[in-house]
Amino acid sequence: MAARLTPVIDMDCIRKKYAVIYVRVSTDEQADKGYSLESQIEACRKYAHQYGYTVVAECVEDYTGTVPIEQRPEGKWAYAMLSKGEADALIVYTIDRLVRPPEEGDEWDMPILIRGLAKLGKEIHTVSRGPLRTDFASLLIAMLDAKSAGDERRKIIERTTRGREVKAKNGKVVGIGKAPYGYRYLKENSFSISMLEVYEPEARIVCLIFTWYTEGENGCHISLDRIAARLTEMGIPTPMESAGHKRQRVLPPHMWTNATVYWIIKNETYAGVWRYRKFIGSGGNGGKRALHDTIPIAVPAIIERSVWELAQKRGVENRHSPRHAQRFYLLTGLIYCGCRERMHGANDRYVCASWSARNRLTPRTCHEPSLKADGLEAFVWDYFVGILTDPQKLTELLRAARDSLASAKQPKLDEVQIVDDMIAEVQAEATDIARALVETKGKTIVTNVLQSKATELDDRHNQLVGRREALVREMEQGQITDSDIASMVEFSRDVNLGLTRPTPELKRHWLELLQSRVTIEGGQIVIACVLGKGSGDPKNFEQFKAQTTLRAE
Repeated sequence: MAARLTPVIDMDCIRKKYAVIYVRVSTDEQADKGYSLESQIEACRKYAHQYGYTVVAECVEDYTGTVPIEQRPEGKWAYAMLSKGEADALIVYTIDRLVRPPEEGDEWDMPILIRGLAKLGKEIHTVSRGPLRTDFASLLIAMLDAKSAGDERRKIIERTTRGREVKAKNGKVVGIGKAPYGYRYLKENSFSISMLEVYEPEARIVCLIFTWYTEGENGCHISLDRIAARLTEMGIPTPMESAGHKRQRVLPPHMWTNATVYWIIKNETYAGVWRYRKFIGSGGNGGKRALHDTIPIAVPAIIERSVWELAQKRGVENRHSPRHAQRFYLLTGLIYCGCRERMHGANDRYVCASWSARNRLTPRTCHEPSLKADGLEAFVWDYFVGILTDPQKLTELLRAARDSLASAKQPKLDEVQIVDDMIAEVQAEATDIARALVETKGKTIVTNVLQSKATELDDRHNQLVGRREALVREMEQGQITDSDIASMVEFSRDVNLGLTRPTPELKRHWLELLQSRVTIEGGQIVIACVLGKGSGDPKNFEQFKAQTTLRAE
């Protein structure tokens, strides 16, 4: 739990230099390396006293070091104090308290952080290294320290992953997170999980779900929505509730959703096969691996394999039925409800996402209407066609929007400047090495040392250039270029002359370029983009056009 401590300052000993102490630990590090919060705080306090700093605040948290300090809960507060001039220096125990680079090459963020604060007249101090200077040699040492911290983290992950794979290949379940609904982990000892065991109260619910889905009732199939509604009516705790986790969305107790039912039906574990390495990346955000890349482990089955396969077959049939034919929804990801939930396309309408989490016993909290997709999409596109009718005015508005977006990328421009300075220093050092190689020609030992340094320098140069290219790509995203302006103005003329009938994909391109957002609020349609904002009643388009305003500032 993050904690912020502000010690009482002795007014008789106030000095001109002020510092904020930042200490961090992740849960496993305390046992692994003795990085207790108390020991870090004590060491930082002694350092501050030794170098004449008055500690104005102490920021303490249990948080991963792979996240930039300015994005951590307490790190953000410490960084803000330095930015606002409330402190002159940041004191940490070691560099890895500031950063643990998740990937190779991320260690270059450390010298960038040092130089960024130096531009504000602020310093970073570590108990182990002292003040982190901005000269090239000092920045190189800081970068190497950060690289060492990242290498150590990656080695720990590699060892842990390798151990888990060996365990899985030996037919043992690797317990990560909560056990699947219907099971409990069976521990081999107090530290190691080896198997899943069936938990009967939940297993009966799993069997009921598969029976409803595969057999139906009175000769009729039962939908996922209806199964979720039945479970809710029965007052059965959801998988999240059973595991003791709080739900991210605020929903009534024991409220099942069709998504929860869907994931139970898709889970092969209930047929007796638990797969290790099924998902890619943290939290499965990288997608699923192919079955041949997973490690199957036999576990106690809750349902027959034939029942599970029948459920998968029925799911495929449902997806390919005419009722589930795919439709291109123009506003997907761009439209929101007044209750702040996204709206999604379903059955040729745009519906608030909170509706799919309801059942007939749950009071309705969102009262925004669903709207027919065809009418709403035509309505929104007509609004943009209205903007396109005057090419000269459109050009002015696009240029103003481009300038506004350009000002928002200033922080990245500052970082590019820092990287450019470091590239210049690398190039200057490379020139010195090249001159030295010429002067030491024939001296084998000296030449070998210089060539080794030249290779290291070349690697650093490549990494800096790669970082610069990544920053440039990030700045280009979401920007409007001169080419975009010319293309849209030409498109505007074609539309006015009736020379083009844009496809849905082309319409989507222009909506994204203009960073559009549609909101349904109070029965009104609100359309916002980089060119301005309009609102009105969808039943009265003329009124809507009259209320539409565009900004040129």
